[in-house]
Amino acid sequence: MFMEINHLSLLVNDEKEALKFYIGVLGFEIVVDKIESGKRVLIIAPKGQRKNGLILVKADSEEKKALVGNQASSSAFFTLKTDNCLEEARKLKAKGVDFTQEPVEKYGKISAVFLDIYGNLVQMVEKIRP
Repeated sequence: MFMEINHLSLLVNDEKEALKFYIGVLGFEIVVDKIESGKRVLIIAPKGQRKNGLILVKADSEEKKALVGNQASSSAFFTLKTDNCLEEARKLKAKGVDFTQEPVEKYGKISAVFLDIYGNLVQMVEKIRP
């Protein structure tokens, strides 16, 4: 039996501001944007990766609003794979992205951690050794 994660749901206060960050700053693209059963279905993913992505879910209750920016507590909510962590970190910093962990090499990879627009931790990883 084979399984893989397809999408992650990310609670957001406002889809427009989330798109501004994820598309305008991180370079993601919209994969799906449609109305289904009266609700907006909005899926984004890094450019060229249309198979797996983030479903942006508008926090429409007090319970959901309380979780915006803290869906994984003090852990990274998701990890982005890159072929050049140092260069990506430099570009993101130039766009005002706040890093909580500067790029560091250990265990055969370079990794960094930054905050999204809501304060969720996002890890970025570059594998450097097999």
